[in-house]
Amino acid sequence: MNIKLRLSFQFSLAIALILLLFSAGIYLFSASHRQVEFASRLEKSAINSARLLIDVKEVDSKLLNIIDRNTVKALTREMVFIYDSRYNEMYRSADADFPRIDSLTLYNVLSLGKAAFSMGELEGVGMLYHDGGKRFIVIALANDEYGHNELQRLKYMLFIAMFIFLALIFPLGLFLAGRALAPISKVVKEVEQISAQRLDRRVDTGNGRDEIARLAQTFNSMLERLEAAFEMQRSFVSNASHELRTPLTSITGQIEVTLLKERDKAEYEAILQSILEDIRSLNTLSNGLLELAQSSVDFTAIKVKPLRVDELLLVARQDVLRRNSAYSVDVRYFDLPDDSDVLMISGSENLLRIAFINLIDNACKFSPSYNADVSIGFEDGFVVIKIADSGIGIHPEEIEKVTIPFYRGKNTRSQTGHGIGLSLAKKIVELHRGSMQIVSLLNSGTIVTIRMINS
Repeated sequence: MNIKLRLSFQFSLAIALILLLFSAGIYLFSASHRQVEFASRLEKSAINSARLLIDVKEVDSKLLNIIDRNTVKALTREMVFIYDSRYNEMYRSADADFPRIDSLTLYNVLSLGKAAFSMGELEGVGMLYHDGGKRFIVIALANDEYGHNELQRLKYMLFIAMFIFLALIFPLGLFLAGRALAPISKVVKEVEQISAQRLDRRVDTGNGRDEIARLAQTFNSMLERLEAAFEMQRSFVSNASHELRTPLTSITGQIEVTLLKERDKAEYEAILQSILEDIRSLNTLSNGLLELAQSSVDFTAIKVKPLRVDELLLVARQDVLRRNSAYSVDVRYFDLPDDSDVLMISGSENLLRIAFINLIDNACKFSPSYNADVSIGFEDGFVVIKIADSGIGIHPEEIEKVTIPFYRGKNTRSQTGHGIGLSLAKKIVELHRGSMQIVSLLNSGTIVTIRMINS
């Protein structure tokens, strides 16, 4: 069952329940009102008969009986009984074969002063009547035929009205559900037109205020992320294939040229050394691609643990110095409180070490003195790491681009590299809910600032 039908059924069911409760309330109120009104009429009839028999000396039971029989009755099968306080019957307007009022009913009237009861189809009310110091029990019985007939007609009318309303409510529910879901249908049609080749399309957000608009905005945000991911993937594949092709082409060319003729040992050694350098470059590139792919996974899938940032940076420093003995890395602290636990963060040791190695290696590589300055501190609740160099710097218009995979600045062509380090470091930092900022001045140096949440 689709949402439109489900909403229509739910709407009809809710209205049916409301109508049922409303009709039941009307019926119960009418039945209660009928009972109260009928009891009041019985009381008046009983009091009138009691007054005639007890207060008017000229009227006795025989005369009262004659008056009752010759009076047009307003109530069906109306009967009046009068008893003294000892339950002796003083008067009855009913036939002689009509049963006597039972003692329990008389006792209730005498003790309570007033009581209502029923005898089959007849409804009765009993009350005390005082004359001087004497007490009399007056009972009035009748059949409220008119009132019950009116209740029956009211019940039929309510049932008929409810069925008519229900017959109209379901189509109305379909119409209203259709109108309510029309914007969703429109969004679905627009989304169906979006494909991998048309990710630039966006869903109309309508008035921009209701839930449908928020749904459309969510779709558009998702499409923007998908478009960026597809674009990154295309760029990644294009750049990766180009970067991989260069060392492979170089290796293939050198081997083909070498096989053209016999060469002496020195030439073979030189060629093998060149091929080895290309293979090392290819190995570095492949490792960088793997690390870049690993940095793009969901953080929840990565095993994290508490880490000391300064200890991790010292390990990264040792790795950089071990790979290139010409490099030097200075580490210092700033603005640290007495509690050294402020340098604790939660993260992946392997990924963060890769990020720090790449940043320190870049700083050393582009500094004329092959030196990098690493500062560790604590500011405004964040662990702050600054990695600075005094190298060639970055063009202002390229600051935002250098963190794109495989992008290399115009002034870095003389240095070996693949344009992966900064983008990889930025992804790893952001994966750990941190931020990375690059400030650079041409021919003066670059400062990379990382802020991470203390855990």
